[in-house]
Amino acid sequence: MSAVEPMRRSNGLAWQARAYRVWEAGIEASHGVRTLGQRTLVPVMRAGVLRNLWVIEADGHARFLSPGKTRGCFHIIGHPGDLIIVVVDFLDAVRWHDKLGVACVVAFDVENMLHVIRRIWLDHSSRIIVLTESFDSRIQIAVQAVRGAYLRHDIAEWRRT
Repeated sequence: MSAVEPMRRSNGLAWQARAYRVWEAGIEASHGVRTLGQRTLVPVMRAGVLRNLWVIEADGHARFLSPGKTRGCFHIIGHPGDLIIVVVDFLDAVRWHDKLGVACVVAFDVENMLHVIRRIWLDHSSRIIVLTESFDSRIQIAVQAVRGAYLRHDIAEWRRT
């Protein structure tokens, strides 16, 4: 979600309302996040609705608000175009977005990548590149199903192919 898009609030659960209140207390920062003190608040979104917050502490330790949802949820940096890069870590997404100028999606963990790949494929007609350091055959199969690329180290691998 970019800073110019309004965040929709869910009609519902107390934990989502709590996440929204914490989000609203933060100060807007770059890449669609907010800061609250020394914490970085990354919105965990699905279908344009805030489902949870990923809180990154000043020391780099990250956690979700509990008991919020994360399955199939993600944070997107930039506007989806012809290409979307999916990564696990927020800082990796920022680095690739700043370096290449393409939309980058934060999946938050490897287990969630399968759900995020499916959601991105359903919502956008963009080519998907998944970057992870560890190999997972389930992710490879999912990426092949959407005719994307699965790279383990660097996007330079993709440019050589």
